[in-house]
Amino acid sequence: MRAPLAVAFALLVLAGCLSQPAPAVTKTATANAKPSDPFHPATGSAAGELVAPKTALDSLVAQPGFAEPNVASSYDGKTLYVGNPGGVWRSEDAGKTWKATAKVLGGGDGDIATDASGAVYYLGLGGAPKDGGPVPFLASHDKGASWSKPVDLSNGTGVDREWIDATPDGHVYAVWRGVVNATPASGPLGVVGGGGGDPQISFNSSPDGGATWTGMVKVGADGDGGPIAHDPVTGLLAVSVADFASTAGTDQPVVHVYTSADQGASWAKHDVAKLGRTSPAEPNGYATDFPIVAFDGNGALYLVYSADSATTPGGATPPEEAALYGIYLQVSHDHGASWSKPKFVSDAAKDARFPWIAAGAPGRVAIAWYENENGVPGEMLPDAWDVKLAESLDGGAKLETATLTKSPAHVGALCTSGTGCLAADRSMLDYFEVAIGADGQPIVAYASSTLGTGLGVAVKKTEIHYATVEGASLV
Repeated sequence: MRAPLAVAFALLVLAGCLSQPAPAVTKTATANAKPSDPFHPATGSAAGELVAPKTALDSLVAQPGFAEPNVASSYDGKTLYVGNPGGVWRSEDAGKTWKATAKVLGGGDGDIATDASGAVYYLGLGGAPKDGGPVPFLASHDKGASWSKPVDLSNGTGVDREWIDATPDGHVYAVWRGVVNATPASGPLGVVGGGGGDPQISFNSSPDGGATWTGMVKVGADGDGGPIAHDPVTGLLAVSVADFASTAGTDQPVVHVYTSADQGASWAKHDVAKLGRTSPAEPNGYATDFPIVAFDGNGALYLVYSADSATTPGGATPPEEAALYGIYLQVSHDHGASWSKPKFVSDAAKDARFPWIAAGAPGRVAIAWYENENGVPGEMLPDAWDVKLAESLDGGAKLETATLTKSPAHVGALCTSGTGCLAADRSMLDYFEVAIGADGQPIVAYASSTLGTGLGVAVKKTEIHYATVEGASLV
């Protein structure tokens, strides 16, 4: 969720009483042997022929459920988790039924990850001091029956969208938008045009499931920061960030991918895509949705993002409010040093937003997004929106795409202006996720609502759904 000025300022006021390092989180002992990664095998199983995936299950997780659902599979092949701002749900029957875990403290914008020991990790945003502070981390070793005491990874400097990732052996990585070395007197921060301090993408990590933390490191300049991912082969870390657009002028924002070869101690910036922008006004400052990265079992790095679909990024575009957006894919086989040309994934005649990508065995990927049916510019104008899923077995060269939802997941607009949407439809918030299940099939957590407002309130209350498909194995 993109933070409003008031929230950003309020979080910074808390910074003075949240400056101590995060206390330890108890972690159960693990075996000395490094566990394997069944979700990113170096050699995939027999995948079968690439065909359009078919929905095998679509179940209701929660209602009301807000939006921004994230999804993760445990390593036991049975347990599934879906999280969203302020809650986590668990299924132990392959997604047919869902039950809320114990309450997680620490505010909204939740993100979850699992490891091979059975631990599930939660990272929140905007918690009060008693609930862990701006970027609270929690862990559970009993499938969510209880959670550890929340601890703030940001030392009081967290402001907006946080993400978490974990390796099979419990190395936990976290990133978020923060403002370091600021004081409340500096004024509202953490958003486009903020002043004072150092707005940045921040990083922290734990080598032992949250028992200890290495400390905050700056990844790069502030932007629309996507999630962090790890290379299962080399341990390389990657974070995707899109520049904000100025609210006037015709600057061309860039999608960057930052990589770290030393477990986050230092970061290298790679400029991947320059987003087309020739219109003189962009009221919300957001040039794209969150850009998303993922590694496959051979270390190939994939990037998806949304941009104006009238031309390849870099060309002339109308203002976002009058544009059709589409989904683009780029791939790097040298740890982000060079990238393939942008590949258009969605239907050019429709508006497509909120992409996410999951990668499994070498070359096997799944990409999910919302796409409208009538092709009107979706930032402000209402339309019917479906959940789309594309699969590839060759790194995206050939894709098969299908619609997962039998009826529209959303009727309304998909405003991407964050909390600046005002009267526009924000009930779907800013993203949804696809991951890979233990059986090698994509698993999707998506939101559903009808005609919301800038406050996220919808005529039809927002629901969270879980869906899986039948198709080629991605592992």
